[in-house]
Amino acid sequence: SKQYKTVIFDLDGTIFDNFGAMNKSLREYYDTNTEFHKFRYEQFETLYWNVMDKFFRVYQEGNATWEGQRILRMQSLYAHVGVSLDDEEAYSKFLEYLKLYEKHWRLLDNAYELIKGLKDAGYKVGMVTNGEYNQQIKKLGTQKLLSFFDSVVASSEYPFYKPSKEIFDAALEELNVSCDEALFVGDSMRSDICGAACAGMDTVYTLREHNAHYTIDCPPTYTI
Repeated sequence: SKQYKTVIFDLDGTIFDNFGAMNKSLREYYDTNTEFHKFRYEQFETLYWNVMDKFFRVYQEGNATWEGQRILRMQSLYAHVGVSLDDEEAYSKFLEYLKLYEKHWRLLDNAYELIKGLKDAGYKVGMVTNGEYNQQIKKLGTQKLLSFFDSVVASSEYPFYKPSKEIFDAALEELNVSCDEALFVGDSMRSDICGAACAGMDTVYTLREHNAHYTIDCPPTYTI
């Protein structure tokens, strides 16, 4: 019965196939960097995800810069195969991976049509992401979506990140709408659904293969 004026999206895993891009690029990186062949690919993949999560948390907690966590990630990864990298070498390795990752950037099915349709129908469209602002803007630009967004709020520009209520409040302020007028769409139960609910918004949980095993902590308003 509510009259929504705005739809706010998460990016990675919601409208952008981040997991697909990471999985494809990681496989290529493994194939061309034989140091890691002491591990089966599945072991290497698990190691990489664990290392990435660890140092992304370090970045979120303010204990490393965006570039710094990339360096720490690769130094830790290579330490597992007995290779010591200085900062310059580690960042060069990360750029090698980044080139592969960007090659596989894709939207999830129907994301473009959905967002264009919302804009054509007169809705404001926003984004709240825990990613780094410049990289997320680049993703939207390469997929021809950037012009549809009235606001992009990225945690790298604020002293807080999802699921903090404050980052959702920042998006509502930028869009000049109340929480009752906005609908938030995301794939993370904790970061997106719980966070947006705490900010007073109705929520849409996008249920996909990568998040189907999660338990429901904050019942969403809608599930698709």
